[in-house]
Amino acid sequence: MRFIFNVIFLSLVFSGIFYYFERKSFIEIFFANLIVVFIFLGFFKLLFVFVSGLEEKVSNIDEKTKSGLLAGILIGLGIGWIIGSDDE
Repeated sequence: MRFIFNVIFLSLVFSGIFYYFERKSFIEIFFANLIVVFIFLGFFKLLFVFVSGLEEKVSNIDEKTKSGLLAGILIGLGIGWIIGSDDE
């Protein structure tokens, strides 16, 4: 129930902001934002559940391995960012 309330509340907030700038139909903007906010909140909720589930598994790993995994993730993100950026 709280998830649905958050989706509706954020949709109303974003709809008000977009309506102020675009001056289109508020109902169209609201339903478009409702869909987008529902997808993003659902994605982040699933991500949170996945990460909290990983936390239990990672707690059994020693500190050296944790720091190595974190360094690998950060290096991979950095390389992906460099390759993905368009500096043309």
